[in-house]
Amino acid sequence: IEDRLSDHVYILERDEHDSDHVKLTALPVDIGPVMNEFVYPRIENMIFTSATLSFAGDFSFFQRGIGLHQLGEKVRSLIVPSPFDYRKNSKVIVPVTFPDPRDNNFTGSLTEFLDQYLSIKKGRTLVLFTSYYMLNEVYGKLQHFDILAQGISGSRESILRRFKDDPESKCIFGTDSFWEGIDLPGNLLTSLIIVKIPFPVPTDPLIEAKSEKIEEAGGNPFFNLSLPIAGIKLKQGFGRLIRRKTDTGIIAILDNRLRTKRYGETLLSNLPSRNYLFIRDSLKEDDLKL
Repeated sequence: IEDRLSDHVYILERDEHDSDHVKLTALPVDIGPVMNEFVYPRIENMIFTSATLSFAGDFSFFQRGIGLHQLGEKVRSLIVPSPFDYRKNSKVIVPVTFPDPRDNNFTGSLTEFLDQYLSIKKGRTLVLFTSYYMLNEVYGKLQHFDILAQGISGSRESILRRFKDDPESKCIFGTDSFWEGIDLPGNLLTSLIIVKIPFPVPTDPLIEAKSEKIEEAGGNPFFNLSLPIAGIKLKQGFGRLIRRKTDTGIIAILDNRLRTKRYGETLLSNLPSRNYLFIRDSLKEDDLKL
């Protein structure tokens, strides 16, 4: 590739349906300079709002990501408390004796936990995976439940429609596109299971390029990039459950690194709930009661 831009990463992809067709994508490693040159000077006032923009109590990661940190005192930020009573309306379960997600025994323990959980709760459950491979592997071992699986049971819209038609007996297995942008309020969804902390894939070309840039500046790619990305996405996934003030439900996060790693407390404190149950034994029916 001639005349490559040094501040871009180039990705060459082959079409999975047509091997003769390829796509070349150029992505800026840092969009801050572009935003400061072409966007911010042309707009007098801008408002960024979302329930998941902050990480670890401030907006610094988001601001650095889009170049707002270069505007200094022109940028004002505000974190508004949630109107939801998470302590009363939700419980977060973390099985601390689960194998490390990188352990070969993790998938077996996950399958056993889901078998126990779904035997108690039946339906109204969303399970969020971080990979299709693990989703397919676990789905194949739990055929005795009525599971709608992404990539197997139709499009996202079809899965959501079928789930809404009969939520009491159905469970959704989803990956990336189910972590955000879906709304299942009230009794449609009363259980959310997050399989792993959603860290970005370190071999992703853009993540690699951003990590190299952080290292060159003397930073730590894990704490300055991977951890904030995971924390924000974890909060997005968490937000699938409580959609209205009257919603209630159980969240289970099956990644023991929330307890075994120093950064686990940072991730937990970034979630809106403060009602945690750390279990060491097999799942019990009382564990799933608020």
